[in-house]
Amino acid sequence: MDQAVIDLATAAGQTIVNAMTSDGWSAVRDRVAGWFGRGDDRRTGDAVELLDDTRTEIDAGRMTQPAATARWQGRLETLLYDRAELRSELAALIEDLRQAAPNSPIQVGPHGIVAHGDHNINQTGSGHATVIGQVNQGRPFGGSPT
Repeated sequence: MDQAVIDLATAAGQTIVNAMTSDGWSAVRDRVAGWFGRGDDRRTGDAVELLDDTRTEIDAGRMTQPAATARWQGRLETLLYDRAELRSELAALIEDLRQAAPNSPIQVGPHGIVAHGDHNINQTGSGHATVIGQVNQGRPFGGSPT
């Protein structure tokens, strides 16, 4: 598998799931559903239904955000392999949503934290992180200020 596609699908899955709780959800949903629909109204409607079902499951507490993210990551990976031309459009959607909500709340799940924007992070104990973007580290973890 192409790691760039996996990374893009992962970031997009999280971004789309985060958008499910935003005021602009219907516009995001329609944009994403259109990619899955490929111009076919029935397929687009099916994608809208899947997206809305995921949102309903999260709102009702029957699905966690990390589980929803994983679900959409898989669907997006398949879409990106089938329609490579959508890679730039999906990256643009991620950037549009990040720009629209630069100070969106940090999402905390049972397996980690997703944060968009600038944040100060303090660590106690051990752990690890995966970062998409730039990190400016003021001091080494577990060390004294530089």
